[in-house]
Amino acid sequence: MSSIDFTETNKGRVDLVGAGPGDPGLLTVKGQTRIKEADVVVYDRLAVEWPFLDTKEGCLMVYVGKAASDHVMPQDNINEMLYQYAKCGKKVVRLKGGDPFVFGRGGEEAEYLVKRGIEVEVVPGVTSALAGPLYAGIPVTHRAMASSFHVITGHRKNNEPDTIDYSALTRLSGTLIFLMGISNLEKIQDNLLKNGMNEETPVAIISHATTPKQKTIVSTLKEIVQTANKHSDLSPALIVIGEVVKLRENLSFFESKPLFSKTIVVTRAREKISELSGELFGLGANVIALPMIRIEKIINAEKMKEITSSFSQFKYVIFTSENGVRIFFEELHALRCDARIFSGKVICAIGRKTKEALFRHGICADVAPETGASEALWEKLSDIIKKEDNALLVQAKNGRKYLSRALKKSCNLTEIFPYETKAEETEVERLRELVKTGQIDAITFTSSSTVANFLSHISVEELKENNVLLFSIGESTTKTIEEAGLRVCAESEKTCVRSLAEAVKRAFCERRRERECIGQEGFG
Repeated sequence: MSSIDFTETNKGRVDLVGAGPGDPGLLTVKGQTRIKEADVVVYDRLAVEWPFLDTKEGCLMVYVGKAASDHVMPQDNINEMLYQYAKCGKKVVRLKGGDPFVFGRGGEEAEYLVKRGIEVEVVPGVTSALAGPLYAGIPVTHRAMASSFHVITGHRKNNEPDTIDYSALTRLSGTLIFLMGISNLEKIQDNLLKNGMNEETPVAIISHATTPKQKTIVSTLKEIVQTANKHSDLSPALIVIGEVVKLRENLSFFESKPLFSKTIVVTRAREKISELSGELFGLGANVIALPMIRIEKIINAEKMKEITSSFSQFKYVIFTSENGVRIFFEELHALRCDARIFSGKVICAIGRKTKEALFRHGICADVAPETGASEALWEKLSDIIKKEDNALLVQAKNGRKYLSRALKKSCNLTEIFPYETKAEETEVERLRELVKTGQIDAITFTSSSTVANFLSHISVEELKENNVLLFSIGESTTKTIEEAGLRVCAESEKTCVRSLAEAVKRAFCERRRERECIGQEGFG
């Protein structure tokens, strides 16, 4: 977070961006672009944690979240804040749940700003009125059942009189969708029944729509209040009334995802956290992003100049990580050198991501084992490298020393350290509380350093007592976990986040099948 200079300059602008109903994947491309350009993001209480928001360095994040009867900041103050930021020349994004102009205060905010000469653009968002039923397997229109749909707010401001014409609603043949109506469910039921709606009309309540906490309750108009009273924590929810609710039985897809409702912690570096988070979220998981390490560049121009000036001596050049490749080439380009410097060298890479990073710079690795372990690379090198060969090893300063030790015994080795990993400040107390209260199902680790830093906050005993499942991206990470006295539930087949996500999915699916088998045997 950075501070803002409120000296008035040329006016900035405000983009009202719809974040969608909860699933971060429903944020539009244009919305993502505006967020990435923003100097300030003023955001509401979003439905899920977003480890996916891609903001530029120095972007100021301002939380003004609102829940029913619980406002962090009054609306008038929010309006004025947006104006003040824009007045001093800042690009401001006002990030709102759903769509900015559907039962929100987006219209009021836009009016306030336009009247004061501030440029405003509205980026539409996916509204829960459409996405919520869809994620519950309910099409809001269907040629055989409903030719229209009608969206109504079920929430009245400060107990104002209800102005909804229920007699008109009951005469419609379309689907009725009430937003923010769970607290007035009994009143909605009573008014529809009094005005002649069939008491057997199907009704669905969709709670926490499009998020891993989604819950769908189906009943009839006559029984819906009684059914809802059996459940807690339904708010926020939307209510769908109509024959289309019957289609859910065959069309529901979201709540059957393999990791649906599982809470999984992602610990990798902040700048890399979104990729794994996205994979897990796509499988239905509730993702908590708690980065345990950060990448700190330590190489300097003088050291890089020294290496490149003697580059012709090296027969082997070995990269151990994607970060090493990235930073090495940044410094190489700063010296006005490029991939031609690698001509005639044997290029080696550990892991698929490292290999791909080299390929993006026009280099095909000559030696690149599928597994991402130093041992696998050494197994291939040990038969071909000679005592008189000169080798350059590019790796993290505090990385594993296995390959370094092996190479020093077998050739003339020069090492260069473009970066080091450091412990990231994180929400330790929150993390500990989540573990202790059994709210975490699994934790993923993508390096030995993430393991070490995680275990500096949480004890091995706490993880064991709460049956938290641990997942590892590769052999070296697994070894670090096991040396700490913990068991790895599953290790990814390849050293990439997609393979790690697949390992998590496979493990939970196997556990589900085992429980189903036990249940069937017990029933029999």
